[in-house]
Amino acid sequence: MVLLGKTGAGKSASGNTILGTEEFVVDESTDPVTTFSRRSIAEIAGRQVSVIDTPGLFSTSMDEEQVKSERLGQCTQYEKSSVEWIQRHFGEEAFKYTMVLFTGADQIKRRSVEDFLKRAKEHQDLIDCCGRRYHVFNNEDTQNLTQVPELMQKIEKMVNDNGGQHYTNEMYQEAKRRIREEEERKRRDEEEKRRQEEIGLISVVALALLLGGIIGGSAVSRSL
Repeated sequence: MVLLGKTGAGKSASGNTILGTEEFVVDESTDPVTTFSRRSIAEIAGRQVSVIDTPGLFSTSMDEEQVKSERLGQCTQYEKSSVEWIQRHFGEEAFKYTMVLFTGADQIKRRSVEDFLKRAKEHQDLIDCCGRRYHVFNNEDTQNLTQVPELMQKIEKMVNDNGGQHYTNEMYQEAKRRIREEEERKRRDEEEKRRQEEIGLISVVALALLLGGIIGGSAVSRSL
């Protein structure tokens, strides 16, 4: 499991919740605590699970209370940028192996998660990218013994839906190849566009010079 998201989203705390131990450093400040990826392995529901905590994809200038409210609040540009980041680095195929994990379930109080999420179109768009797969954590509730097994069940279903496959290094290399090809195509298109613009500019200058010569020649003829 690779945990991706912005600084302060609760990745390290969620990793600890999944592992059932304080493996990753958690700090309530908005400054990034995880500065490099770290992996920890544990046995969960009879299976060996590897959890990788990663540095925040984006820094944030929000204060602590804003960060907490954003975890299940209005979807921000950071979440949208995270989707773009995954597409750019892992390709569209990666979304078949991705699930949205919302943190901060304690913030919604008595409202149901489904009711909360229905009210935010941005959240729905984000979930749609991941095949309608999502889970919600309350990292503050250490006595909740169901949220991790439920997550594991959803992950198991996702793997089964993908024919028992995980996102592999081969898929990653193929995605990088396609991304490089797309970037090269865009670069060639930009160069061709600039070349056509330069040709157009040269033509206009040549026409202007030609007209200048014609006009000048006509003036000379009249004077004669």
